[in-house]
Amino acid sequence: RNRTVRELVLCENEISDEGAEALAAALDQNPALQRLDLAENQIGPRGAAQLADGLRRNQGLRELDLSLNALGDAGAEHLARALEPSPAGACALRRLALEECGISQRGRSCLTKAAASLRSAGAPALALVFEASDLGAGDAAEELGERFVVACSRAGVEISSADVGIGRLSWGQDDQQMEVVIRAPWLRRRSRGSIAVRFDPRKFSIEAKGQTVVEIDLCDRIAPAQSSWMVREGVLQVALAKWEPRPWSGLVRPVGACAQQGI
Repeated sequence: RNRTVRELVLCENEISDEGAEALAAALDQNPALQRLDLAENQIGPRGAAQLADGLRRNQGLRELDLSLNALGDAGAEHLARALEPSPAGACALRRLALEECGISQRGRSCLTKAAASLRSAGAPALALVFEASDLGAGDAAEELGERFVVACSRAGVEISSADVGIGRLSWGQDDQQMEVVIRAPWLRRRSRGSIAVRFDPRKFSIEAKGQTVVEIDLCDRIAPAQSSWMVREGVLQVALAKWEPRPWSGLVRPVGACAQQGI
């Protein structure tokens, strides 16, 4: 019986429906587990049904990522039933990621209604994350929140919204440049060609599929033509060339905020 492991990342492991059944059974024995990443694992509606059964019995899991699995509306309906409050208690999930799972508006409606039932029963809000390509600009803003909150420290910057985390951003510097590193699951699930970084003298922005994901107002001025970036295996590395060779007091402006329009 696990009492220590809080996060388990099993993405891209060809787990399939059979493996999902075993994992669902294991949820009973893992009360400490809070985050489970099963993205891109060839899980279908049958596997979703098994995981839904496991969710009904588990009161500890806070985040489940099933993105890039062909769940369809049938899988969404299984998960929706698991979210509904029961005499045994309410589901503990705070975030359910279902990007590119082949779920239509019908399946999404089932999940949205189930999440609303949870909320009515007094449970904390559940963030449902669907792919932005199927959402209009207004819908995406509603789904993911209107603005990001940026918290700064010497160790780095945590970028998140009220509903959905955008990832972990850290930075370091010398006199010539700022090195920024962003680690996030959604970066791993995007092709390199769908990600772009744009530089301006006092800010840089990240785009996914032509949509601006985040804009960061910088503490000082940069040289856009000398700045560069690369993305690999879920990690985005950005090199910001300083306009003047001097230390910065931080990465973002004291009043900086990151405007989000959808992932």
